[in-house]
Amino acid sequence: MMRGPGAGAGEKAKDFKSAIKRLLKELDKFKILIIISLILAILSSILSIFAPNKLSDLTDEIQKGLMFTMNMDKIKQIALFLTGLYLCSALFNYIQAICMTSVANNFARNLRRGISEKINKLPLKYFDKHQAGDTLSRVTNDVDTIAQTMNQSLASFVSSVTLFLGTIIMMFYTNWIMAITAIFASLLGFVRNDIYIKKLSKILYCKTTRARKFKWAYRRNLFWTKCCKSI
Repeated sequence: MMRGPGAGAGEKAKDFKSAIKRLLKELDKFKILIIISLILAILSSILSIFAPNKLSDLTDEIQKGLMFTMNMDKIKQIALFLTGLYLCSALFNYIQAICMTSVANNFARNLRRGISEKINKLPLKYFDKHQAGDTLSRVTNDVDTIAQTMNQSLASFVSSVTLFLGTIIMMFYTNWIMAITAIFASLLGFVRNDIYIKKLSKILYCKTTRARKFKWAYRRNLFWTKCCKSI
């Protein structure tokens, strides 16, 4: 985790597995809110995926109305249904954000309380060997980093995975041929870009090496030229 001024950046945990186990043990107190938040995030993502499918029905009805007779009742019904979908999605997302914020804040408060009790029990020689900024950073920066990560990353990860899988399912539901074509084209583009990047890296490395050799040769020749002129 990141430390305060004067400390090294990007410091890694000494025992990552034990730290994760302790973190999950502390989060066990808030598992109900976390589960509710994840379920709401999944539901919000599902509604966001399903809404464009109904939007296509609304577009079809409007297009039919331009050619024949406009069915306003059906258009109103689809529009109200779409409004309800988007409102429910926004409501689920809002409640999920409140739940995760509550979990993050309460977890940070409990963690700070535990750190404070631990600091009060430490001997004075600990403070002689460690800088005050490092100790304060553990109470402020590190705890805030954990709280922000919990508040933003966990629900966002679940929503992103749900959106990704749901979008693929809806693509196959709409037109499986176009879905396979799009996926194949994307994979082909990734492979092509990877090949190009590897080739460009080799070319840039060769050019950089040549430029470096030319630079040192120029400096060496310039040095000997000045030596000869001075003689």
